[in-house]
Amino acid sequence: MGIFSGIKNTYKKSEAAVVVQNLLEHQARAGLFDQDPAATATQMIECAWKEFPDIFNGKFGQRPHKISVAAFAFANLIVRFNDNEITNVRAAVIFSLGNILSELEVNSRLYPLNSLDHYLIENSTDVYLKSTEGL
Repeated sequence: MGIFSGIKNTYKKSEAAVVVQNLLEHQARAGLFDQDPAATATQMIECAWKEFPDIFNGKFGQRPHKISVAAFAFANLIVRFNDNEITNVRAAVIFSLGNILSELEVNSRLYPLNSLDHYLIENSTDVYLKSTEGL
C-alpha cells in the first residue's frame, strides 16, 4: 500500500458521500427522508467500503467512479432492509438508487466508467429490480 493511499481513500470516500448526500437531500425536500443526509451518506459509504475494501481501495488496479460507489452504497443498504417493511427511509433509498440508475441509463457515455464500475452498477441494478418487484 502506497504512502498516499490513505489520503486517496479519504478523498474517494468523500466524493461518493457527496453524491449520496445530494440524493438524500433531494428525498428530504420531498418529505421522504427525515434523517441527517450528510451523516447518513458518510455511514453508507463507510459501511460499503469496510465490507468490500479491495474493490474500493484500488487493489485490482483501478478504482470505481464516485457514481458507481454511490449506487453500490445504496444497494448495500437496501439489502439490509426487511423486504416486508415499507418505510419512508427505505423508499428514499430505493428512489435515490433509481435516480442514479436513470442518470447512468441516459448519460453513461459521459462518465469514465471502467469494468469495475460496470460490475458495481450491474449488482446495484439487480438489487434495485428485486426491491421494486410488485410495486
